[in-house]
Amino acid sequence: MAYGIHSSFLTRQTFKEKIYFSHPIIISIVLRYRNILRIILFFKKSIGKCSSNIVIGESFDLMKDHYQKEGWAYQEDILNNNFHKDVVDNWPSIMYFRPAINAYKYYDWGFVVNFKDNNPDYYWQKYTDTNSWYNIFVRYLSSSQFLDRVSRVSGMPMKIDFILLTLANQGSRLALHMDEEKKNNLDNLTCVFFIDGVNEIDSGGLTLVNDNQWNDIIFQPVNILNSIIIFNKNNNFYHGFRRINKGKYRYALLCNFTPEE
Repeated sequence: MAYGIHSSFLTRQTFKEKIYFSHPIIISIVLRYRNILRIILFFKKSIGKCSSNIVIGESFDLMKDHYQKEGWAYQEDILNNNFHKDVVDNWPSIMYFRPAINAYKYYDWGFVVNFKDNNPDYYWQKYTDTNSWYNIFVRYLSSSQFLDRVSRVSGMPMKIDFILLTLANQGSRLALHMDEEKKNNLDNLTCVFFIDGVNEIDSGGLTLVNDNQWNDIIFQPVNILNSIIIFNKNNNFYHGFRRINKGKYRYALLCNFTPEE
């Protein structure tokens, strides 16, 4: 649950946002429309077979020192070229995503895999090939090999919490906020894999800020093409991204890790 959002955030809504969020039936219509499209195109997989294997480069491990000192780190060229190309070329259509449900997180999301109960929710499996890039990604992120790497970077034994995909287009934005982990003093490690987008400011790059009004930016990534930012939500900074400008977009995979109990 997000908190710490500045009181002026909702006063900066566009006319489209005001209409969209003031009439819940609009969200229901969008969701039903996408459901109908999925039913009509049931035999069309959202993500087909992948012809390459995933390699998350050594640059991930090199984030250890900066992460443990600052609570965040960033690296580019995180995925091997062949796998990254497969992901970009086979990114799922918007009809497979769920629409935004509140003004604070105004972007599409979906393909959620929840590991909290040791019983991952693979509801999206019927839309994907067994050997799709997403299945390969999920298997590797939840593997003991990658969990060992995450644990070394974080400095403590970690387990996987959840994985999901996000799709942000023109008008999308994420309010600067903190999360429940900070309120409850819970350490974690969140990874945002930037898959594809326009490499310019305000194109959806998750930004870390010392305040909730964009006055004191810690770090704002410009390259959101095959890069990654990791951070601990239990730190004293806010995170979010400004409204995405016309002609820009961002595809991202988000995964969260929590300490072993």
